[in-house]
Amino acid sequence: MTSSGQLRRAWITAVIPLLAVIMIGVLFTTLRSGGNQVASAAAQVEPVTAPTKSESTVVAATSKVPENQALASEEFSAEEIVAIVGDAVITRNDLKEAVTIDALMAELARQSPTNAAKIVEQLINTEVVLQRADGAATQQEIIAALEGLLATHSRTFDDLAAALATNDIPQERFDRYFSRLVSANAYLYTQQAATGVAAPVLLRSWQQETRISFGSIAASLFDAVQTPTTSSEIAAAPDKGTLAQPPIEPTAESIADSITDSIVDAPAEPFDLEPDEPRGVETGQIAPDFALPELSKDFATKNLHNFRGSPSVLSFWTTWCPYCLRQTPTLVEAHRQWGEQGIQFVGVNVKEDPSVVEPYVQQHGIEYPILLDADGAVASAYAVQGYPTTYFLDKNNRIVARHVGALTKEQLQNYLLALRPAE
Repeated sequence: MTSSGQLRRAWITAVIPLLAVIMIGVLFTTLRSGGNQVASAAAQVEPVTAPTKSESTVVAATSKVPENQALASEEFSAEEIVAIVGDAVITRNDLKEAVTIDALMAELARQSPTNAAKIVEQLINTEVVLQRADGAATQQEIIAALEGLLATHSRTFDDLAAALATNDIPQERFDRYFSRLVSANAYLYTQQAATGVAAPVLLRSWQQETRISFGSIAASLFDAVQTPTTSSEIAAAPDKGTLAQPPIEPTAESIADSITDSIVDAPAEPFDLEPDEPRGVETGQIAPDFALPELSKDFATKNLHNFRGSPSVLSFWTTWCPYCLRQTPTLVEAHRQWGEQGIQFVGVNVKEDPSVVEPYVQQHGIEYPILLDADGAVASAYAVQGYPTTYFLDKNNRIVARHVGALTKEQLQNYLLALRPAE
């Protein structure tokens, strides 16, 4: 799919318009399958004097980043949740606000607004970093960052104030949003200096250590082929009380057409592929190989080659993920129906002990193989940043499609219809 293909190329790719370019590029430039590092622009910001009276009415930055206002996920309906990061919930309203701020900053910078799905990723990564941070950027640092940002594009604090007023964004909400970004960036670079590990590598490792699960909104933005994909489209929605409208779920026809197009467009390959053909997580690439123990009496090792010869559904999941729990019955039912038609189902549990996984498998009647990715290395190789994440592979282990978030029965059926071996 078009939007999914773009997301597979980069987990975060400079997603805050102007502000990421000037201040926090590295925070949002962790590649899915690489370690490219973006130089810090924060070091280029020259110290500035205290704001004037008119400026101080705009920048009410605090010395502490306000606490994330998200509460336990139980306090929100499923339709309101974009993602759950640790114990924090990113809601539809959080995304709506971020999209609007992104759009107004892009307008000030005379740039194009950011893809909404990438803003979701930015929100997740900011939360991942701040949950580890033991402090926040100072008021002086935050003011200097904003001053430098505006000056670079010949804008003033009054320009920003006018843009905020036009878009009905309270000054304190912008201050909170901006201070969180600056604080996350500051902590990331502090840790880079302390450890000698590149910021993108640090961020990827922190993502792997954080419990991240995707709600239906994130899943729709990541995978829907008919969903508005730019922040300007969403910010311009007529109903300001919602995020445009609930993101449109992919239709049966759009999913089937998209996957069929991927299959048709993929180069024809013999069953015995070249051994040195590069592997990756892009559509059309051979999926990364692995060797993992199966949850069984003898914990026999399985690798990707064991699943060649028939199309496969490879789903990464955990027992703590609420959306994995929602998806499990759908996979179990589909396995019973489609397993006999030549499609293999494989579950990859990530970073959990067999004593935790086995009762879950028994309780939900999972009959397909469950592999144990104890250290999360395979999930990392497959660019899994949250759960559930499902790959659809052809008989040669070539990636046909990728779905982030819980699959509905209709979505899964249409993936499988396109994946089904020719009769």
